[in-house]
Amino acid sequence: MGERIERGLYRASKICMVETVGNSLLGIIWISAVKFFVWLVCHGRILTKPYVSKWCPNISTVCVLCNGGTETVDHLFSECSVVRELWERMGSLCHHRLNWPSLGEFWTATRRMASHGEC
Repeated sequence: MGERIERGLYRASKICMVETVGNSLLGIIWISAVKFFVWLVCHGRILTKPYVSKWCPNISTVCVLCNGGTETVDHLFSECSVVRELWERMGSLCHHRLNWPSLGEFWTATRRMASHGEC
């Protein structure tokens, strides 16, 4: 489990190097892809297990990372214990201490705004 987190952090640190790309085509494409992904997340449109189970009813909806909850968008980005550890380690890499209750509240507020069409 820890090895997967370490690999994810390494990849994320490499992605941060997009700043050196500037206004190149790669930077523009990367930023557009991130914006689209954030829109999908805000609107609950990423392919979580409960979403996929509408078409494949035999699929388990349990989170494969922590085996402790249903793999919803909120679980994957704020409730999962493995994801919380990842966020904390990402904060350490950036020399920021993430205040988890505030981050969780931010996530919930953002999702609420999206569900009301404000995002």
